Amino acid sequence: MGSLKGKRIVMVSLIPDAGHLKSLFLILKNLEDAGAEIYVLVPDEAEIQARSFGFPYELIGPVVPEDGRQFLQVLSRSGRWKHVFFTHLEAQKRYFLTLTYNGLQHRRYIMEKLKGLGCDALLCDPHIFLEEYGLMATVLKVPLIVHEATGTLYRLQDRRAHLEKRSWSGELLERFALQFMPAWHYRFNKVFRRRRFKAWGDMSRFVNEHRASYSRARPGAVHRITTGTANIENKYLFGGAQNSDPFLRLGSLDPESDWGAGQSVMDWLSGCEDNSVVYLSFGTLASPPDRLVHRIINHIRLLGKRVLVAAGTRSEGTRRKWEDDSVRWVDWAPQASVLASPKVTVFISHMGATSYREALWFGKPVLGIPLLWDQFYCAWAAESLGVGRMIRTFRISDNDLHEVISDVLSNMGFVANARRLSEELKAESGDEHVVRFVNDVLATGDRSSDASRMVPPEHQPI
Repeated sequence: MGSLKGKRIVMVSLIPDAGHLKSLFLILKNLEDAGAEIYVLVPDEAEIQARSFGFPYELIGPVVPEDGRQFLQVLSRSGRWKHVFFTHLEAQKRYFLTLTYNGLQHRRYIMEKLKGLGCDALLCDPHIFLEEYGLMATVLKVPLIVHEATGTLYRLQDRRAHLEKRSWSGELLERFALQFMPAWHYRFNKVFRRRRFKAWGDMSRFVNEHRASYSRARPGAVHRITTGTANIENKYLFGGAQNSDPFLRLGSLDPESDWGAGQSVMDWLSGCEDNSVVYLSFGTLASPPDRLVHRIINHIRLLGKRVLVAAGTRSEGTRRKWEDDSVRWVDWAPQASVLASPKVTVFISHMGATSYREALWFGKPVLGIPLLWDQFYCAWAAESLGVGRMIRTFRISDNDLHEVISDVLSNMGFVANARRLSEELKAESGDEHVVRFVNDVLATGDRSSDASRMVPPEHQPI
């Protein structure tokens, strides 16, 4: 795959979420195998991930809002109209603005650290900090490689297309609300939440003032890549016609390397029969209502399957209610290893981009229960690719829930499609393409870039 011996690649991330970090770590693993020297700078909340991959790392401080996890749980469970009228607007301030503000507090420290380290290239996830990473690379005079976390084509789809069918009156009211609610939300907070309104205003000014100063620096080279399922989606869902996304698609990466050993989980799986376990996990940020999770577990048991549940947010009382010989409940599971196991027959998931990609890689049928953001697209894509089903509402009836779980567990068409797509993903050789790409970037030393490429519209200042 080429040699990067003598080259130092530094990964910087101000986002601690697993969905944004795992692909970066997999890229680093490939670069290290090709001889590169690796160093990692991440927030305090990402220490477990950084330590588990074994790279030299340093923590830069916390970034997640104090009530960030709790708020995302509320956001994920808000009904359609509560979401339209309130929670999606709250998310911009209570989560993303605060996260941006907290991240910028560490910018000076990161810059000083990078100057001391010395590096040949920066590897980052663009998300809401692309401007900061671009400035760092410009000052250091090194190329910036940014990796789009999702690796899918979800931005090409309207989120509403993945949900329940709407009535024309509901669609009209929703469009009206989305147009006028931001102004109402601003006035409501200004009058009734004065302290919070002032705090948001102070943070917003801080962010904008910092970013206004960046324009004095000429942007350096920005190389935009993604590793994931976009090529498969483009081929089967869009007829090969979608080439407008700005990221170079390098193909999926082998996710076999996972965080931690998870030996107790794998020991439990080893005592199960092949295709006898349903793996249920909803990530680290949010989860469906407890009652729905209980109903899912109950239906799986009625169908004669065992359940492995990875969910650290559940109370001990909830665990004791279900944990017996047929249900194993853990805070965390080595997901790639679990999905690679022949013991696991179906994956029930929120369908975050990482979970969706790993399900396809290991050829597992899925039942998607999306909660936030791109998860709606990923669940829709999995259903459209013929590898499983999607639950579009938490209010699903018992009969419908039993039918959809039975279908995912028994439909051999899902199994065949999942295995076929797994073979296609592995044939893309994304790991080799990543190393070759970085080799080319470092060989050319290209530092020319257009400012509009460095700061696309979706990443403009708040």
